[in-house]
Amino acid sequence: MLVLPGASSAPKADALAERLRTVLDAGDVAVSRPEKTTAAPSPPPSACPAPPPSTAAAAEGWTTVSHKKRAKNMAQPSSGPTPVTTAAAARTTRAQRRRERRRGGKGKGGVAQAPASQPPPPPPPPPKKETVARERRAPRVRPPKSSAVVLTLKSGAEDRGVTYASLLTQAKSNIRLADLGIEGGLRLRTARTGARMLVLPGASSAPKADALAERLRTVLDAGDVAVARPEKTVCLRVSGLDDCTTEDEVAAAISQATGCPADSLKLTKIRSGPDGLSLATVAEF
Repeated sequence: MLVLPGASSAPKADALAERLRTVLDAGDVAVSRPEKTTAAPSPPPSACPAPPPSTAAAAEGWTTVSHKKRAKNMAQPSSGPTPVTTAAAARTTRAQRRRERRRGGKGKGGVAQAPASQPPPPPPPPPKKETVARERRAPRVRPPKSSAVVLTLKSGAEDRGVTYASLLTQAKSNIRLADLGIEGGLRLRTARTGARMLVLPGASSAPKADALAERLRTVLDAGDVAVARPEKTVCLRVSGLDDCTTEDEVAAAISQATGCPADSLKLTKIRSGPDGLSLATVAEF
């Protein structure tokens, strides 16, 4: 699907479709121009008319609203209290006076003591601190603070009596660091594989490390030692590629957008992605 962005891109899409039908073979490929359609709104539901009242009720001018059952035993208001109610009220009054005397009141007509004051309610919990949502920071690639040159003995070099001490002595006697613009000396480290690493401090020491590596390849024997120039790499994935995109086109586009030389980019073979389009993994080294 070839998508043209923009609300006014319909004429361009029509022209492109006509051009594709002219260029491509109609027996091999079908070129279609899909458009968005809008369904017609459905008519509103009609209101159901109310049933007409009965003829007899309409003639009299009355309409039945509802039928409710009356309670069978409706309590009729009495003119005076019943004997049962009066006796129960007297018993309740005597029991209330006894309870008041036990609490320390003055009996009938007395005033009962005020109940003990209740403890104050607990204070409300402190409001929760509002958590501030942290903004997702974009990944940031930091430039290296130093550059390095690695010397690794090849297999069989130790049998010929070649050691790292002899290599460093030969390099020190044939190379002047001041001629390469290196001031302050080098730092020597040992890698996990046993190789020797010459470290140049400074974020802008990459050109000096390149010059030192070239000078070491000239002075030292290539059959005894391998001189490498490791650099920090960045791996990224380029997706959404069409079927006719090649590795050279991807490398040229990345080189034009980032300014990195195309020969320093290592691309994997373009393969199909999860969305059906092609993608490639690029490593800068």
